[in-house]
Amino acid sequence: MEILPLINLIVFFAVVGYAVYLFAHLVYSRVTYIKLGRAADLKEDATRTLNAFWVNVFGQKKLMKDSKSGVMHIVLFYGFLLVQFGAIDLIWKGLKPGSHLPFGAAYPYKLDMVETEEFGNMLFLDGMVMTSQKDEFVYHEMVAHPVLNTHPNPENVLVVGGGDGGVIREIMKHEKVKKATLVDIDGKVIEYSKKYLPEIAGELDNPRVEVKVDDGFMHIVKSKNLYDVIMVDSTEPVGPAAPLFERGFYQGIYEALKEDGMFVAQTDNPWFKADLIRKVNKDIKEIFPVAKAYYANIPTYPSGMWIFQIGSKKYDPEAVDVNSIPERETKYYTPRLHHASFILPKFVEDLVK
Repeated sequence: MEILPLINLIVFFAVVGYAVYLFAHLVYSRVTYIKLGRAADLKEDATRTLNAFWVNVFGQKKLMKDSKSGVMHIVLFYGFLLVQFGAIDLIWKGLKPGSHLPFGAAYPYKLDMVETEEFGNMLFLDGMVMTSQKDEFVYHEMVAHPVLNTHPNPENVLVVGGGDGGVIREIMKHEKVKKATLVDIDGKVIEYSKKYLPEIAGELDNPRVEVKVDDGFMHIVKSKNLYDVIMVDSTEPVGPAAPLFERGFYQGIYEALKEDGMFVAQTDNPWFKADLIRKVNKDIKEIFPVAKAYYANIPTYPSGMWIFQIGSKKYDPEAVDVNSIPERETKYYTPRLHHASFILPKFVEDLVK
């Protein structure tokens, strides 16, 4: 049995046992007090017992001080615990090996779609901002255009992650791309983006696009000499996305690319993830003949400054003739910005030396 389902199973039976004990204690107290003619003390004892339950299980006592219905609170608290730890999912799936939790194998992230006044609809995964209607164009344009304007013939493109569809939208602006494959482990991101972020996900149904709900890491492992360009549009390096920041993954990308292929990946921000940027850059340099870093300003991401890194078997993004880059409908990226984005602040430059 998987570790998380096993932990939830233990928690489930622990809380069930405690709830049964609590109920029995209340019944016993009621009978005892009535027999002894101390019915007036019944409410005090019941409240004290419920307080103990609340403190032991949740570490809080405040909400129980004015409790008038112990049974109702037990049900509410217990239901909350079931939802939080995924026990309901375990029950419905028969508590069998391989069962997954909500946001487990089938839903690897906790997904929230939030409507805001300032940034419009925002997509969160595990509490982290993934995209917003207001500033999404910066990230998506800067993932797609620098590398596609560097490779002379990017016919076959792979996007790992990117279920919101923003990078795919930008890729579809390049006529040379004959096919773009998107592989995202979380089908819910794709589903909810189509529903709540249609202006971002609108090209996912383009006939040049193939969408796969699958593990991007394993897709890379199984692909050899297949793609002209690979874009890694992952979450931050936690949970299922952690392997996408490892040297072995970049080696797999190298093997999945054609002989003149290149890839790009977002690698977080230099203010709080300096070690990650330094490590990723070192790994890419050891694998690819050409390794370059560039940046963009994205207000809703931590620190607002975001780093992208390119690994290329042949083409240098800084050697591109800007006059050869056609004007496309963009809001952030321009031919002139192409070169400017590779001019890094000194402290970032030091990270990628």
